[in-house]
Amino acid sequence: MKNYPCTLRQYLRENTPSPRLAAVMLLQLLEGVDHLVQQGVAHRDLKSDNILVELDTDGCPWLVISDFGCCLADERVGLQLPFPSWYVDLGGNSSLMAPEVATACPGPRTVVDYSKADAWAVGALAYEIFGLANPFYGRGGVHLESRSYQEAQLPALPESVPLGVRQLVRSLLQRDASKRPSARVAANVLHLSLWGEHTLALKNPKLDEMIGWLLQQSAATLLADRLAEKSCVETKMKMLFLANLEYEALCQAALLLDSWRAAP
Repeated sequence: MKNYPCTLRQYLRENTPSPRLAAVMLLQLLEGVDHLVQQGVAHRDLKSDNILVELDTDGCPWLVISDFGCCLADERVGLQLPFPSWYVDLGGNSSLMAPEVATACPGPRTVVDYSKADAWAVGALAYEIFGLANPFYGRGGVHLESRSYQEAQLPALPESVPLGVRQLVRSLLQRDASKRPSARVAANVLHLSLWGEHTLALKNPKLDEMIGWLLQQSAATLLADRLAEKSCVETKMKMLFLANLEYEALCQAALLLDSWRAAP
């Protein structure tokens, strides 16, 4: 296995990322989780100790999800795990276990849905990435339990964090998984926040305007990739976005951002 300089926990102990860099780091985790979901895998033990870090040529951290010892990777059940009894393993790290998993009660017809569980854990890790104590670890004066917390109890992120990112983190931590955005939609929210401000500034952008922006992003990303000796993290993120593009998921992300900005 490749050696990495440090874990995310160690990196954050020595570094304080800017709000923009922190958003790029959060985006990487969401892209990673989306890839796992597409492969029918749930990590089930996401925490800053299980995320490895290396730096690109510009010193930007590149995050790598590691330690799959607790993962769910069963082609027979996918991300829908039958839970007939307490003998079934629901995964590790109970502190960052999504509410739908933590509150599951076994029964002959009970199925635990992991399709958005890792995305919830990323929402909790966002506090650490943006320089705060993780509220689900009981540090920093706030101690929430995933099985019983109320969304109103979630600490506010710093005002220096863009509104769309703050709202996204709260959205990822919604107790009701059906209201929570998927990792794909959440990643698109960050892509639009970081690189789609001009398009978002348009009122009700038309299809041709969205296509124009996507073509512009494609050209800029390909050019940056060709000119750089080693692709920087932001270029890699744009390439992932373009490779995984689904118009419906992109529209969902744009609508979420628009609704948050329109809210009083």
